[in-house]
Amino acid sequence: MKPNFQFSKKAVIAVLFILSLLVWYVIEETDWRPYATSKQRWSAVIGALVVFVTSALAAYDSTRVHLRRYESGISYGPMGLFVVCALSWPFGIIWYLVVRVRIQLGGMPEKRPPCLAGAISPSGLLQPWRHGR
Repeated sequence: MKPNFQFSKKAVIAVLFILSLLVWYVIEETDWRPYATSKQRWSAVIGALVVFVTSALAAYDSTRVHLRRYESGISYGPMGLFVVCALSWPFGIIWYLVVRVRIQLGGMPEKRPPCLAGAISPSGLLQPWRHGR
């Protein structure tokens, strides 16, 4: 079975950037306090893992729900959604879950297709300056 999306260079860079931010968070959370207990260190590691895993699951699930089809402020592709959810973690995940539930209940409007510059008739593109000829 083929995956729904393939990783591009930008996607790999985004994932590595988020991972480096989370590693930096864990190091800063535990390193500057020499008196930090083992429990505090593990809580920082588990917190970083929760952020990474939930953001990755939201990105994967967005391809199944077809999030790009709907009008919302969070209708990005999977990598854009991953970055948004990881950087603004509690708000991004909750926002995604609210939009996902609205999509499943049928309450989220779909995006309209882009408007064409001219109208198309059965004989081809109408040219308004030729008065329909």
